[in-house]
Amino acid sequence: MTCDIINQQRQSLFEGLISGDSYGGPTAMAGILNDSLQANQTFDINDLTERYLNWWRTDAFDTGPVFDAVFQKIDKGMEPVTAVQSVGSELNGNTAGCNPAHRIAPMALFNFIPTDLIAEYARQEACISHSHPIAGDMSAIMALLCRFLLEGVVLGRSKNTGPCE
Repeated sequence: MTCDIINQQRQSLFEGLISGDSYGGPTAMAGILNDSLQANQTFDINDLTERYLNWWRTDAFDTGPVFDAVFQKIDKGMEPVTAVQSVGSELNGNTAGCNPAHRIAPMALFNFIPTDLIAEYARQEACISHSHPIAGDMSAIMALLCRFLLEGVVLGRSKNTGPCE
């Protein structure tokens, strides 16, 4: 795939995110994920968590209550995994929010992430802020759907395509 096509796909993906996100927070988080993947040429959960924290400390907005609660704890020195577990416990497990699915689309853009690892990485990325498995599952579905569509799989077929097919 040529650089021009890849850049057009990136532009189209972000235009789609922006048009569906009138507030901008999830779009900003998608941009942070994009920047982390581009800089590291792999999924690096520690780098990404640090980037989210830096954004949260400076100009974060529309993060959602779960993300905000987790990063308040991380900012006070709590280990990220412990912060996610703590917020999950405080909210009686009600952390199946949609924020991870809103921010994951850029993962589909990078060919250095094999399709068979996208779901696993998307679930790990969701766990940066949300402990409920549904948040990770929806994020994985979104990332895979975007990858399949970018690979030219038509929508009707893309929902039936994957590692089990």
